Amino acid sequence: MSKFKLTTPFPSVPAQTLPFALAAFALTAALPQLARAQGQDARLEDTEIVVEKSRTNELPVQGRNFDKIPFSPPPPVKRTVRYDFPDFKLGDKPLTVVPKVAPIRQEAAAPVPGLYAELGFGNYTTPYARLGAHTKPSDDYHLGLDVRHQSSGTGPVDGKNSGGGDTRVGAEGTYFTKIAALGARLDYENQTTHFYGYDRSLKDAFAGKDGDIKQQFNRIGAEVNARSINPKSHFQYDLAGGFQQWSDNFKGKETNLIGRVNVAFAFNEHNRLAVRSDVSSINYQDSAKTERTYAKGTVAYEHDGERFDLSLGATAGYSSDTLFNDSKVNIYPAVRMAVELVNDRFVFFLGAGGGPERVTMYNLTREMPWLAPNQRLRDIDHQLSAYGGFTLTPVRAVRLLARGSYNLYRNLWFVNPSGRDTTRYVVSYQGFVKDARQTRNINAHVELVADATSRFQLSVKADYDTWDTDSLKFAWHRPNLRGSVTTSYNAADKVLISGEVYVVGQAYGLRGAGRLLTEGEKVDKSLYRQTDAVIDLNARVDYRFSPQLSFFAMGQNLLGKQYQQYLNYPVRGITVIGGLGYQF
Repeated sequence: MSKFKLTTPFPSVPAQTLPFALAAFALTAALPQLARAQGQDARLEDTEIVVEKSRTNELPVQGRNFDKIPFSPPPPVKRTVRYDFPDFKLGDKPLTVVPKVAPIRQEAAAPVPGLYAELGFGNYTTPYARLGAHTKPSDDYHLGLDVRHQSSGTGPVDGKNSGGGDTRVGAEGTYFTKIAALGARLDYENQTTHFYGYDRSLKDAFAGKDGDIKQQFNRIGAEVNARSINPKSHFQYDLAGGFQQWSDNFKGKETNLIGRVNVAFAFNEHNRLAVRSDVSSINYQDSAKTERTYAKGTVAYEHDGERFDLSLGATAGYSSDTLFNDSKVNIYPAVRMAVELVNDRFVFFLGAGGGPERVTMYNLTREMPWLAPNQRLRDIDHQLSAYGGFTLTPVRAVRLLARGSYNLYRNLWFVNPSGRDTTRYVVSYQGFVKDARQTRNINAHVELVADATSRFQLSVKADYDTWDTDSLKFAWHRPNLRGSVTTSYNAADKVLISGEVYVVGQAYGLRGAGRLLTEGEKVDKSLYRQTDAVIDLNARVDYRFSPQLSFFAMGQNLLGKQYQQYLNYPVRGITVIGGLGYQF
């Protein structure tokens, strides 16, 4: 029991009304001025209030349900590293260094959700614009649009006579169901260049005639596809169909209908039967009409083990591009083996493959935009590729690939300036001399990728080739060395610095390919000369003012060398573009 006294303007309060009395007391204490304004002559009196605590309130014991939920420890996760070594071609080569329209690779590693725009301007009267619109990540669908434009009003020689430009529009969409992804894609590209590789002493004859030496390509591509996305299904597929259309400024037109069917039937977790095929039908029209048919299919048994992978199969190839009495149908090996000698660290592999490789004006003019009209292309017959090498992961974020291969080609294309007009290049083959049609190649390929942190990445690629031709003095315009170094650094999420260095070795080219020089022919060296060695440095810096607004500056050929990888065609010197980007 406890006792205490209160001084209050109220009379004595029974114990059962104590809560109401306390509330009245609080209200009275908060409003003393109001009591005085009413002129009440209240008489204070001492009141003794007795509070007895006669019992204890206790809650019943409740069950703790959260203790009854079991929390199992997470299962151990084994990091799976898959190594894929193509059967039919060597690894990705570094980008071919030609007089590029874009000074640096603009594509991001992954599309940025939302709407993003960039606008810039640079020397050589170079406007630059980019627009990207992509939906946010979703389990139901993905839509994307990319638009890019860059052009130069002037070029390395004679002002407008060497200007150029490139505009690309790409739209894609994918709809995801529980078992499949259904997609479609549409691409458009407009590329402009000029035949500016004329003799500088004759530049007055071309003054103000940039329209007469202008070349322009239009490329349209469309595809619909469907692929399985259920990894537990025993039947996997990747199906696609579409077309590519190419046209130039000289009434050349190429239409290519394409299809792809890749399926795999799994017997169990480690064994499957795979069937992969590609078909293409080309209709080409210039001064004459040409139809070209192509098909390739591979059937292979594949085993994916814990430490051992094996693929045994064969490839059948068909191409209508034959010379003399060569067979249109050929069979090639499709064999590869990989052994994981050290868990997640060291893998040794070897294999052999081959097959026809499609050659189109759609793709060839991207590498060589100064081709003369009325070219007669042929598919490459990659008769054999025997390769071996290893992949090494010494630490978690560093990966090394080294591979050596022996390759045997037929109908491998070469390019040289035409004997009639050295500003225009022509495609040539060894196959015009019977029984002297093979090109032998030994390739050494190295790749190093390091991404130790999310802020710094480094990629190095290099290829060294030796060429042996039966009937040609040199492998015209095919260099022995190609390499690239790409790096990026993100400083405090404010400054992103990226750089690229491309290295291309020397090659040989003819001044005018009225005829090809044979290997044993003694000729005046003035008929051919070496191309320039290339060291091309590109860089880009982005500074983010806010999550939405950023500033960028990018440059190409920062060493300022007007080298000629292709005879008669120097590239632009230092090109710098600056501008603003905004994320909506």
